[in-house]
Amino acid sequence: MVFVNRNNLVAAAALTAATAMATQASAETICATARKTTWNVPNGGVVISRASGGVVKVILDSVNEWGTHTAMSHGTDFWVSHSTAKMPRVQDSCSTPINRNDLNNSGPGASAISLPAMYVNYFGGADVGSKVLQTRSSGTTTFGGQAGMEWYSGNNPDDDWGYFDGEADPWVFYPGNSNRGLQAIQYLWDWPLYGTFGTSASDGIYRYQADDGGYIRYGYNRYLDMKNTHKGDLDGNIGVVCSGLPAFASWRSGAGGVLPHSRYTHDDKKRAVNALWNKVHQECDDGIGGVFDTSFWEVNIGCFGYDVCGRAADLVTNTFAVDRAEVGGAWKTVRDNTAIEPYSISPDCIAGWNAKCFATGGGSSPWAWDVGRSVTWSGSTSFSCWSN
Repeated sequence: MVFVNRNNLVAAAALTAATAMATQASAETICATARKTTWNVPNGGVVISRASGGVVKVILDSVNEWGTHTAMSHGTDFWVSHSTAKMPRVQDSCSTPINRNDLNNSGPGASAISLPAMYVNYFGGADVGSKVLQTRSSGTTTFGGQAGMEWYSGNNPDDDWGYFDGEADPWVFYPGNSNRGLQAIQYLWDWPLYGTFGTSASDGIYRYQADDGGYIRYGYNRYLDMKNTHKGDLDGNIGVVCSGLPAFASWRSGAGGVLPHSRYTHDDKKRAVNALWNKVHQECDDGIGGVFDTSFWEVNIGCFGYDVCGRAADLVTNTFAVDRAEVGGAWKTVRDNTAIEPYSISPDCIAGWNAKCFATGGGSSPWAWDVGRSVTWSGSTSFSCWSN
């Protein structure tokens, strides 16, 4: 999360509404020239990437994980589905310096964008040229805002198993070359409920909707408690994070469940929650002369006696911890409760790297059998837009 200025945003790199139809924070459109517009990831593949910064990275670094974002490819020159969050607005309020609705009902959430727009998402206007972003096994190189990127095929040539947690006969056999990844991603692409809006580059953006018609928001609290999103349940506008979307699609399509092997520990949780609060507070403190500089808020907004940075950190951390953007110490209660252990699916789990998941095969994901492959970009340039 990067504090930019009072009229811009608090950016989340890759947190609840009272009802499924609650008004969702409007998405922000970001445009740039995509220097490359095709990639080598086939339809049915997933891309796991590692950002060079942001609050999600801080959380996942705290539990020793690599990936920070998951995206699903609909083809080498077509569309990409993922879940992402609007960059919440900073506002002239001493008590609530970040717009609460932008956190509670963050959009666009689950959405599909063109591949050139996804390039803009990853790199802005940076020209990656012929550079290959490194995989986790071969080291990383920071370039264009990404510290690494790799893709996984969903078509296991060997026999495989999928695990549908809670079913009477949870193990389902899949013969080799079943292409479970394609089955899951195509199911999502064929999803009948969606809303659309255009951008200045005429890129269409599709926002997936839940069964009850409400947009599928970005639910930051799913990092702590994924509820039953991995079993295809989105009732109550609970939302998904990026790695929850392929898990949702895999279960719903019959391509196999995506299930963590165990919970994160209480110590994992404490490290992550503390790191998140400290990250937001530190970036706020570092805004010398900018939006959160103490003198600016005292002189221009009249915030004498307010800990603006502490309130900003509370708002963000509480959204992750209790699914409500509020000021106060609710996040500390969650942090200190030994009975609360996070249960979540991370990008590493989709890829089968997470020690909390099965390493490969059934019970992990349709893509976990594969070894991460380098993502390469090619193609012509295109002025494109995406929404966050």
